[in-house]
Amino acid sequence: MKATGIVRRIDEFGRIVIPREIRSKLRINVGEPVEIFVQGNEVILKKHSIAEETNSIVNIFVENIKEITDATIIITDRDKVIAISKEQEKYLGREISEDLTNFISKREPTFIKNGNNFSIIKGENNNGNYIIAPNVLDGDYLGVTIVICDHREIDKLDEKIAHFVSKSLINYLEKN
Repeated sequence: MKATGIVRRIDEFGRIVIPREIRSKLRINVGEPVEIFVQGNEVILKKHSIAEETNSIVNIFVENIKEITDATIIITDRDKVIAISKEQEKYLGREISEDLTNFISKREPTFIKNGNNFSIIKGENNNGNYIIAPNVLDGDYLGVTIVICDHREIDKLDEKIAHFVSKSLINYLEKN
């Protein structure tokens, strides 16, 4: 664990303010859930990812969809890749780009299609054909579903797959 040198007092309601620098570094925004753990005499805060809870089912889902299409499927939470087709596993757990973070933070049901010069993974250039569908639960953007076609144009089936994966993930989360 890395010390920050920052000390805060707990107020009369038991609250503590997490400094802006730390919230920015961890991409914790106002209203986002944070998990609280106790380990010995330490209190540990961790950014909560509802999408991460579904990891095993999401990975199975992504692989099944991959059998139907030749496209790569990526599912992210607000910070990182949580599921991806097996041939691209090197991106699993990687931080998403600022472009994608900005897309998510706009909170608009937008789809980007054939978007050159739009980076998906931090530090990587993704010049390809893809469609990005937001994963929204109760008005909160949990992340996105991305369908990537490296060697062909996006078509109607790819759009339907992006919608289907996104809707299925949200339906699963609503029921669990």
